[in-house]
Amino acid sequence: MLVIWAIDAIREPGSLMEHSASVLESWAQRTNLQVEPLYVLSPSQLNHSIGPAFQETAQRALNQIVDQHSAHRPALLKSLLPAQVITERRIRVRAAAEALEKYAKARGATFVALPTHGRRGPARLILGSFAETLLLRSQVPTLTIGPEIHEIRGLEKILFSTDFGSGSKQVFRQVVNFAAQLKSKVWLYHAVPNLMEPLFQSGAYLFSGAWVPARNYFAQEVQECERHGNAWSRWAKNHGVECEFVLDETMGNIPEHLLALIEREKIGLLALASRSGPIASALLGSITRQVVRGASCPVWVLQPSLGSAATQEKPRALAG
Repeated sequence: MLVIWAIDAIREPGSLMEHSASVLESWAQRTNLQVEPLYVLSPSQLNHSIGPAFQETAQRALNQIVDQHSAHRPALLKSLLPAQVITERRIRVRAAAEALEKYAKARGATFVALPTHGRRGPARLILGSFAETLLLRSQVPTLTIGPEIHEIRGLEKILFSTDFGSGSKQVFRQVVNFAAQLKSKVWLYHAVPNLMEPLFQSGAYLFSGAWVPARNYFAQEVQECERHGNAWSRWAKNHGVECEFVLDETMGNIPEHLLALIEREKIGLLALASRSGPIASALLGSITRQVVRGASCPVWVLQPSLGSAATQEKPRALAG
């Protein structure tokens, strides 16, 4: 299992590196992990053209950071490959993210480990554009490691949030296969969609051209969700993975519910399916960004197969 460890050799703070190094150490203890530290050197970070002197300086800085945060972690140290600096001469931050994705694909990486600051407001924008490009576009799965990880948990418990779309189903299979290798338990989470409240103030909802009572609509929706959840759980169990289905009917703030479930069950990894297309940015803004920013465990974002109907369909519920 090859992991590209994305490191900002110029600005990366020590505490964030400690988070990501601790997580990778934990994974290295459980899996046959190879970790390749990587820094993408680009004008967007330096505000300057790139020359040999900058490349040499970046390589020394990257080596120093890796040595500092791996020396007292024997499993991580054993798994390390030589640190690499690649250059991207286009100025846009997005270009640097694309260069990282291209490199990871060429190396056949299992995922990219990406430390995230979890900033809010204007300070989020520089890192956000880089991280979110990967989360939305990357065909290589992305493991985000945020600042709220204060306790390094094992991989015995994996939470997968789904909308029951076929793109999510593809990703669920990958998660179950991963859980089977590690003998992990999977929590399958789905939230019943919270449709606009004004539509329900009269107690009715227009469904398929006819008005039906809102309580009937929700009862049907819950029943359908339970059917899907139980079927997916059975599939996981048939593949040797213990799976528990969690149906959230409260219709509140989904990120808050996910973060609370992570804390309550001491989840070690949250897995989500990324999406591409016109609704991707809105979905990322409403769900994934908040979860990535506040999760007390790593967040694993996987892209369904590109070009399939799964990446184009509308989700049944905003659950990830």
